[in-house]
Amino acid sequence: MENAKIDRILRLMLIMQRQYLTYEEISERLDITIRTAYRYIDAMKDCGFAIEKKGDRMRLIRDTPQARQFSKLINFSDEEAFVINSMIDSLVADTRMNERLKRKLSTVYNCTSILERVVDKQLATLAHEVQLAIKRKQQISVDYISASSGRSQRLLEPYQFTEAFDMVWCFDCEKKENRLFKLSRMNSLERLKSKWAYEPEHRVNQVDAFRMQIHTPHPVKLLLEEQAHQLLTEEYPISRNFITQQPDGRYLFDANVGDFAGICRFIVGLADKVEIVESDELRQYVKAFVAKNLATF
Repeated sequence: MENAKIDRILRLMLIMQRQYLTYEEISERLDITIRTAYRYIDAMKDCGFAIEKKGDRMRLIRDTPQARQFSKLINFSDEEAFVINSMIDSLVADTRMNERLKRKLSTVYNCTSILERVVDKQLATLAHEVQLAIKRKQQISVDYISASSGRSQRLLEPYQFTEAFDMVWCFDCEKKENRLFKLSRMNSLERLKSKWAYEPEHRVNQVDAFRMQIHTPHPVKLLLEEQAHQLLTEEYPISRNFITQQPDGRYLFDANVGDFAGICRFIVGLADKVEIVESDELRQYVKAFVAKNLATF
């Protein structure tokens, strides 16, 4: 009985980190009485967790020592998720049990990357091969689809994954430059017997919240409604480092970007939920992007 209570409180804390709830909604979500919902909220307050209210709706404030510690305990990084998936794949032969374990971990620990690996086995295989190439300092041959130049065969030296574990820093042996390559754009990959030949040239450049390389930083500021804030932090987790909540309930994203392409796509997709505060250069870029694409309809 006590375990069930703890489970409900943990689930409530997970939900309230992401959205506002009324006592009635808490009662319905957890299948408890409204009186019990009041007790759960009081228990969270007694433990030092701060509750933010908007009318009769409440949410757990993330930016407190208690909430940050809780987030560390319940969230896996994507790299940790990849390791967990690899362990499950190697230890659990029953595919149905394999998937159940991953779905349960994804639900309990709020880690979407675990669930994504269930859906896309090819990405997990590619990541594993790249990881081996990095460990053994091997060159790789990749059939790659670039957004700008189309499909081509690349000779690469991979040396470091990004924080989200969906891209890898490589030295392009033909173009003689360090670049990010997306796993999702690799059709096939072969680890070669040849070892790294350009290791002294390997560099990890700075990347913005939208995963664009920063050669020339461009300062930007956006004011985000709740929905835009949620979608931004879900799709681009690193953006959390640059967001602060404002007195009017909106969220300010204040950061440097390397290219307007990534942030522009986000703004256009949520135009009614995002206000550009800075810069005029970004504002003009978005207007030109919209005008150009409207002309194609």
